[in-house]
Formats: sequence, C-alpha cells, structure tokens
Amino acid sequence: MRLWPFKRESRAQRDYTARIVAAGYEGSTLPGEIAMATAALEVCAGFYQRAFQSARVTGATPAVERAVTPTVLGIVGRNLIRHGEAAFAIDVRDGALTLTPVADFDVQEGASAPETWNYRATMAGPSRQTTRSVPSAGMVHCRYSVSSSAPWRGIGPLRWAHLSADVIARVERSLHTEMDIPPAAILPVSIPTLAAKDEGVGTTDELFRQFAGKVHMVEHAAGWADMYGKDGRSQLRDSNSGWRPIYLHPEPEQSTVMLRDAAAMAVIAAAGVPPGLVQPNSDGTSQREGWRRFLHGSLAPVAENVAGELRDKLDSPDLALNFDSLFASDLTGRARAYAQMVKAGRSPEEAARLSGLIEGDD
Repeated sequence: MRLWPFKRESRAQRDYTARIVAAGYEGSTLPGEIAMATAALEVCAGFYQRAFQSARVTGATPAVERAVTPTVLGIVGRNLIRHGEAAFAIDVRDGALTLTPVADFDVQEGASAPETWNYRATMAGPSRQTTRSVPSAGMVHCRYSVSSSAPWRGIGPLRWAHLSADVIARVERSLHTEMDIPPAAILPVSIPTLAAKDEGVGTTDELFRQFAGKVHMVEHAAGWADMYGKDGRSQLRDSNSGWRPIYLHPEPEQSTVMLRDAAAMAVIAAAGVPPGLVQPNSDGTSQREGWRRFLHGSLAPVAENVAGELRDKLDSPDLALNFDSLFASDLTGRARAYAQMVKAGRSPEEAARLSGLIEGDD
C-alpha cells in the first residue's frame, strides 16, 4: 500500500502557504499593519524608490558601481519607507561583486558596536529560501532611523507615527468593507399588486425571472393608504418609466472620506513628502516648492545615510549618490538664490557653492 499520495502536500496547500508567507513579508497580514497597504504609504514609497533609482553612483570602483544597481537602490528607497530598513548580503558571484536582497533577518549576537553584530539572514527564492549567518562586515544594512534602545533595527515613519497609521488603517478598512456592498435595486410592491393580473404585472416568479437578480423585490404591506390613490392604482407606478425602484449602493459618509484624506496627508507628511506635492488642487508654484523641499529636506539626508553605509561596507571612501538629474529641476530656484547672495555681497564663488550650482566645501 502506497502512503506517499496521502502524505504529499497538495498544490493548493503549497499555494496557500506561499501566499501567507508572501503576505507576511509584505507586512499586511496583521490588523495593525493595514496602513502598509494604503495608497498614502505607496505614494511615499514610490517617491523614494523612483528617486533612488535615478541616482548615479560616483567615486567608487567599477565593480562597486556595477553592484549598486538601480534595482538595488530602488529596493533601498522603498524598504526604508515601508519597513524602516533594507539589508543586502555582500556576495561574489561568478567573479562579480553582488548585493543579494535579504527578505528577513535577525541580529543574533554582538555588543553595542555595529561591527560585532552577527546576522541570521533569509534570502527568498521562487522555490525555496536560504538562511545563513552573515557577519556585520558582510551585510549592507541601511536604516531610515534607529532607536537608541535597539540600534540594530531600522524604524520607518509609520512606526514612529503609529497612531496616525492606525487611524488611516481603520478608516481604509471601514471604506473597504462598505465598498463590498454590491449595487442593487429594491422594488417595494404590495401583495395585491403582485397578484393583479389586470395590471399586466404577472406572477412573482415571472417578475423575478424578468429582473434576473438585478432587482430584489420586497413585500410592502404597510402604508397602503400612501401607496394607492383614490382610483386604487399603485403610486409606485410611473406612466413614463414604469416601476420606480429604490437603488442601493455604497455611499460612505462625507466625514469618513474627509477623515481618510486628512489621515493620508498626515502619513505622507510623516514620511517626508510635502502634502502640497501630491494634492490634486496644488498649483504649479506649490508643486515646485514641494518638490524642492522633498529633494533637499528629505531625499538628500536619507540618501547620504545610505551612501555612508555603502562607503563603509563596500570599502569605497569616496562613494557618493549623485541626484543631479533630479536637482536640475530646481535650477531656476538655485540661480535666483545665487543672484540674491551676490547682490547681498557674497563672492560669486561662495554664492555658487552655497546655492548648489557648484560642488565644494563650505
């Protein structure tokens, strides 16, 4: 008697397990993590991902520049906002330096000095996962921010602003539940009306077949005096359109929608993206100012933190992430600042350096 068919895991079970594991990695299975699946957070993660993908690696060896690909930088930008950290194992594959994304990890041992930490890292694959121990020197570990009580784990903006994240999660869940209500029509008809052959209505079964499930009829036995006029004809009839149904569809309260929008703006601002940059009614001036604030006040400091980790772990002291293609959009504003500083008495060289038109030390 063969037992293996009964012990073998079914494909449905494997698919279900894979979905659960994938959802776990996305952080969307727990009620407190619903905010991770909102458009507000995706707006922020998308901004950082696309900005990091446009960065150009400079000051490093060709091997390092080839390893720090736009895909790697995009993962860094997205994961910093969604999870607060991004980790990559430093590998050499086919003679080339490679950064392997880490799906999950734990820092198992080490003192307060980061160089003493040891990682238990899991790398995901299409058919299996690989778990191995990686020393700190072999791990690129970028963090959005850290807490002094646990500096080995990165903290994202939603963890710091968890109350705002909880608000948008609850509101989004409420709207999601309400939108599950299927649109339908309710047709209130009285029992006598259903049986009135001379009205051309037909039987109840005939009406159900006619409306094919799109309209649901309910018996209306109350308020007959309001339903019928003196001639006994149904007031639910309309000479032009026939029966007048009551349409049912999702209709969220305006206050709920406004609360969702306000909570979304709070989450977006917490992630360092100026709300004016994403609000649909912002004019061009607000959009440009929001973009400038995002580049200089959010992206540049976060990117410098990432570059510092890359410099340290990849032994590239001159490595830098160049965002000139993005900062060029602020060229007009920098030229205006340059002119104002020169007019105020600054030397042209100093004004150009301070306005970011040329590189150099202050």
